[in-house]
Amino acid sequence: MLELKNIHIQYHAKECITHGHFIAYPYQITSIIGESGTGKSSLLYLIGMLSNQSCDYYYNDELLAYDDKQKREFRYQNISFISQNNQLINNISVEKNIEFYLQQSSCSFTVDELLEKVNLKDKKKAMPANLSGGEKQRAAIACALAKDSNIILGDEITSALDEDNTNIIMHILKKCASLGKIVIIVSHENNIIDQCDRVYCIDHLKLQLQKDSQAIQNNIVTSKIKTSPLKTFQLLFNPSIRQIIIAFIVMLCFFLSASIIRGAYSTSIAESYSIDDVSMNKILVLNNTSGKYDIDNYAYAIHYVDYQLPLSDDVLNQIDSIDHIASIYDYYTFSYSMEKPNGNPNYMDIQVIHDNQIVEEREYQDQYSEINGVITYDDVYFHIIPYYPEDNFGEDGIYINSNMAYYYHIEVGDTLQMNVNVPYAMAQTTSINEDGTSYESADCFGEQMHYEGECLGIIESNSTFECDVYLPYETMMNMINETVEKYHNGKIKIDESAFEGYSTIIELQPYAKVVYADKNENVLQIQNDINQIENTVAYNEYSSVLQLKEANDDMIHEAILYALLTVSVFIAGTIIIMYFYLRKYQSIYMTLNLIGYNHKDKHKIYFYQYLSFMMIIILLSIFIYISGSLPEIYSYISHINYNSIYFSMPETYLIYNLYCNFSSFHIVVFVILSFIVLGIVHIVVLKHYDKKDIIKYLRGK
Repeated sequence: MLELKNIHIQYHAKECITHGHFIAYPYQITSIIGESGTGKSSLLYLIGMLSNQSCDYYYNDELLAYDDKQKREFRYQNISFISQNNQLINNISVEKNIEFYLQQSSCSFTVDELLEKVNLKDKKKAMPANLSGGEKQRAAIACALAKDSNIILGDEITSALDEDNTNIIMHILKKCASLGKIVIIVSHENNIIDQCDRVYCIDHLKLQLQKDSQAIQNNIVTSKIKTSPLKTFQLLFNPSIRQIIIAFIVMLCFFLSASIIRGAYSTSIAESYSIDDVSMNKILVLNNTSGKYDIDNYAYAIHYVDYQLPLSDDVLNQIDSIDHIASIYDYYTFSYSMEKPNGNPNYMDIQVIHDNQIVEEREYQDQYSEINGVITYDDVYFHIIPYYPEDNFGEDGIYINSNMAYYYHIEVGDTLQMNVNVPYAMAQTTSINEDGTSYESADCFGEQMHYEGECLGIIESNSTFECDVYLPYETMMNMINETVEKYHNGKIKIDESAFEGYSTIIELQPYAKVVYADKNENVLQIQNDINQIENTVAYNEYSSVLQLKEANDDMIHEAILYALLTVSVFIAGTIIIMYFYLRKYQSIYMTLNLIGYNHKDKHKIYFYQYLSFMMIIILLSIFIYISGSLPEIYSYISHINYNSIYFSMPETYLIYNLYCNFSSFHIVVFVILSFIVLGIVHIVVLKHYDKKDIIKYLRGK
């Protein structure tokens, strides 16, 4: 028996029922009637423990003073709802709807038996959207039967049905009552009211019993079984083509976002500049007949000098006459490649010894060779740069920049064994500028000499790719003087016939000068004075690197800003897509709330939904990554040069590869973005439906 005492109901601040008393018995259909707006549905929702209106609630003679959690549990154990908007889950078939409710009960009926009872066996596989109004109501009743609750509540369930469907539904409700159920319906139709055993009428704030029949006092108790949330998830959230398409779109948004972030990150580390180890008062003076060093339009970091014509005596005399110069030195560099006497290149090499073990260098794939289909990687280019007493490096010896340390795995204290190119003569050549004008350049001949020493320190690099080794100026000059002497003594002979027609062999001369200002504040004046000399350029590493650093910081800020804006657009689009996608499951979320499904188990189901969606995204991304990494995969399997495979691919694939090629940074960003954004969207949507008013949902609002 169900009894409510001291009922007080208000609807939109309007009193509907005061001091009401309501009783419903098993084996009977109880009807609530009254004019529109008198509170019929509100009373039904109070009976269904959906509202917080005031009453004393008794069930089987026991007073139930429940909190919200206990009310949910009571609804789950004892109540089934059938509203005029029906309670079918729109995303699954009629069969699956009934299966869902069968999972929540110990009902002995099968799906087919229940469908037969409501005359819907031919609609087993149909989706709710494809049913007529009467068919939907019958399907909802089948679900109520499947839930096997003690109390069945119906709100205007026949209001939009024809006479035949109305008779079918009333017949089913009578069958339910005959099984010992408490059936309570709201109706205003006389033919329905006439078939009810008890009738309550709401009139002038009073709840009056208008019809009574002999009651059977037996209390029927049904039991519920606990179904695994995983099984419930599998039933409610079947994978669909729509889900895969949405997952693909979302994956694409995150994938492109990860690519853009990766690009911004690559930009931020593409060049790195530091003024920590740069001498402020040091000026490098170069011959600029080629126009290569246009300091007005191009900032650059010069470490090694190559193909430069020596400075003329006239230029050197003009430099000597400039005020505030403290010291002047010759400037030579030992380049990675120099001419042999026969015109072929001579390459430097280095071996790193750490704890008496040879250290292997990193593979640098931009420099490779292929012999009989087998790829080998060349050494990373490096150059020998002089440092001077004014540079304050400390103890004389070998220093390297941080790029050199990275590519060759060098640590302070390691022994470096180098075969270096030491210049002894020059080949002067007439070269052509892009605008068609000619200029003279000079390439050095180099003799290989062995040099060995301990790495004393690591200097911050001012470029991502340049690898530099620093030696004392005096050491380098001694080596140069030795090779020049060997050349003059005929121990080194140049095959001049190999250069006939395009180069002239000339004596080695300083192809640059290093000038130190007496004070830092005089550097700019000296630099300006030197730049006034025709075809001469003065380069101050400190100011140029400072320019580069500022320009690089601006570029990084722009790249990061662009990335943030673009990624924000993608993420905002993803959030909108996911919000509307998850709204499609509203009927699932609200049905679980309505029936009082266990709160913890309900959120487990939502978590499984989130993980399944993420799994689809990750599987799609794996496919994208593999397809974007085909050149690497094929190169690894076939031992064919990667670049030759890559550049043989169609242009459209190269564009695709640009965004989809595998990188560990890329996939980390992608996974983090996916998990965080999708997790937040799922949580927000589910919190929204947890707080959504169930009564408004039942009213179709």
